[in-house]
Amino acid sequence: QTGALIEAELSQGKLPTLKDATLLHYYNETNNDLIKKTITNIIQELLFYNITEDDDHVKLFGFLKKWLAELEQTHYPLEILMVFELKFLHLLGYGLSFKRCLTCGEPPTRFDPESGLSSCDAHDESPMRSVDIASVDSMKHFLYADITSYRPLKLNTEALMPLINIIDNLYSHYLSSRPKA
Repeated sequence: QTGALIEAELSQGKLPTLKDATLLHYYNETNNDLIKKTITNIIQELLFYNITEDDDHVKLFGFLKKWLAELEQTHYPLEILMVFELKFLHLLGYGLSFKRCLTCGEPPTRFDPESGLSSCDAHDESPMRSVDIASVDSMKHFLYADITSYRPLKLNTEALMPLINIIDNLYSHYLSSRPKA
């Protein structure tokens, strides 16, 4: 359930049913803030439509608990959303490469916002849509951030919009659904 952490005991039959449940934590700040609540709905949709039996559920659940704790106390919830979205892509196997050109290994100068690939000028296969690698520095910050000690960039919505659009494009390119929330 969005906004609460519960411990559940299920029956062992072919159709497991709920036998007992205990509320472990209720995220008051998140549930009382429209933006934070909307963000949890977005994450719920991402999980529902994109997680399969083969994914690492234990790792994802551990990250989700840490992420919710950070969302609960942050003043920059859109940044925390971007941390989740980029790390979720990575967890699903769609890692972004910011460190080197995938063709020659040189430091990248360009980033393709549709594919999430970085390249040097010589190997830029999409010069009409690629952007200068420096323009996505904050995406690197979100992707490589430790959620338990996150330091916000304190970006306003206007500064975040190009990054939100890039992440939306990546989700359209790699995953079968985009959140409706």
